[in-house]
Amino acid sequence: MRLNARIATGLLGLALAAPAAAAYAERVPEYELKAALLYNLTHFVEWPEGRNRSFNVCVVGEDPFGAVAGALATKTVNGKPIAVRRAAVSPELKSCQILFVAASEADSLGPILEAVKGQPVLTVADADGPARRGAVVTLALEGPRIAFDIDATTARTAGLSISSKLLRLARTVY
Repeated sequence: MRLNARIATGLLGLALAAPAAAAYAERVPEYELKAALLYNLTHFVEWPEGRNRSFNVCVVGEDPFGAVAGALATKTVNGKPIAVRRAAVSPELKSCQILFVAASEADSLGPILEAVKGQPVLTVADADGPARRGAVVTLALEGPRIAFDIDATTARTAGLSISSKLLRLARTVY
């Protein structure tokens, strides 16, 4: 395991599970935590080798991240710089490694997921419940904490490999 993965494991566990994190989470804006979670997911998911020059994090819908997205763009994943893109439902979504579907698009989740079906895209839905409808990761607020569900079957179908460490932190694994 790489040192970065060990650090990420500790941070992710702390941010999601430890009681002390609840006090910290109360002071940190929700989407700052969610942006950190998106970045930390990159340490626990393996994508097939891609041809993109950058690691693309795409946001569909009303972008809740604002300036926080700029912090993501200063990081790298497997030596590739992260590019945060605002996207519409189109064939360009297939070039995303992570596709964040904002809560504003909860009613359109089906067509959005269909646009990347069978592609190695980690879909992250910002609404409680849609994991059963096809998103790989579903985020939910539980008090001051961010919980998540994982649809492991959808991840495998997309050609993604999710670490057992991440699966253990999930609220529910389908």
